[in-house]
Amino acid sequence: FFREQHHFEFLAQYFREQPAGSSMALWSAGCATGEEAYSMAMVFRESQGARRRVTARVFATDIDLHCLEVADRGVYDLSAVKGLDGTRLSAHFLRGTGSNEGWIRVRPELRGLVEFQAQNLLDEWSDPGPFDVIFCRNVVIYFDADAQRALFERFAEVLKPGGLMMIGHSENLQRSSARFCKLGHTVYRKADG
Repeated sequence: FFREQHHFEFLAQYFREQPAGSSMALWSAGCATGEEAYSMAMVFRESQGARRRVTARVFATDIDLHCLEVADRGVYDLSAVKGLDGTRLSAHFLRGTGSNEGWIRVRPELRGLVEFQAQNLLDEWSDPGPFDVIFCRNVVIYFDADAQRALFERFAEVLKPGGLMMIGHSENLQRSSARFCKLGHTVYRKADG
């Protein structure tokens, strides 16, 4: 959860900038066992004070069906959340008791924000967006340069102008696409127009 914390700081600021009544769509591409998608949903919920009413959904995809089963269940060993503070833990998770001691479960209100689905990024996409935010971190490093360029162009097509693109620390979007402006380390905004 909350790997590469600076991405979630940018995300929180982005949420706070949205006008009341906004409806947002986010994509966790290559979501693995769901920690990233749930982290995105936590940041969204935490950014919503009593005065703001913004809605959001997190579309989370991965090619690995076993990982998606784990993500969909939303049950993790306590060691997975050892870096989260007590306030965040109690707000977003239920602690197991009895035979479930040592496990935590994502609260239903958080789970309801995330939709998990099988998806090969190189195939046709089942949800073409448009998205306000896309996280695709440490995924494209497994593709050759041509596939990376094609994939980032496809991401640009489904990302709204001004939307955020988060990539992994070993990836570089500027070598692959001119459609994004760098905001910070591995944080990009899609150029308008």
